Amino acid sequence: MKLYRSLLGQFVEQQADTVSAVRAGLECQDFGLAERAMHTLKGVSGNLGAKALSGLTAELEKSLRDHDTQLLEAGLPGLAAELARVIEAIRNSLAPGRAEASPGTSVSDSTEAVRLLKQLKQMLANDDGAALDYLLDARERVEGVISDADLNALQKAVRDFDFTAALDCLTGIAQRHKFALE
Repeated sequence: MKLYRSLLGQFVEQQADTVSAVRAGLECQDFGLAERAMHTLKGVSGNLGAKALSGLTAELEKSLRDHDTQLLEAGLPGLAAELARVIEAIRNSLAPGRAEASPGTSVSDSTEAVRLLKQLKQMLANDDGAALDYLLDARERVEGVISDADLNALQKAVRDFDFTAALDCLTGIAQRHKFALE
């Protein structure tokens, strides 16, 4: 559930401007850019179970491949509306207070946070793909010790598999909180 919620957040963050990107590609005759943006939206919306959005995107992707800009232009407003509807539904479901409550999972002292962050650091140093799952599980247990802004930055780097940036972020967190992660 945590991973799915993370993927939903990533979808909102990365796909909200897809229709604008497609239009920009069409304006500068860069059909490859427009098609990649459309293809990505089709795939991720399908993976998340947004079938109507994925189906609509598939139809428009075909018209894009065929360079049928008239059909594509006619369909983009409907795509924009459906994408906005899906994004709004995701944002509402991810709103604070809507997350699953896990009583007793918050860490009240920094000792446990340090232990969790040391383990994460080791996973990142080893390029362990399970680091995201670990962070998602540990996140709710360190939220009282580390700011949401720091956790969001760390989670984004891990989610993007940019483990070097994640290690740098983790180092910065440790320095600001005077945590020894060695």
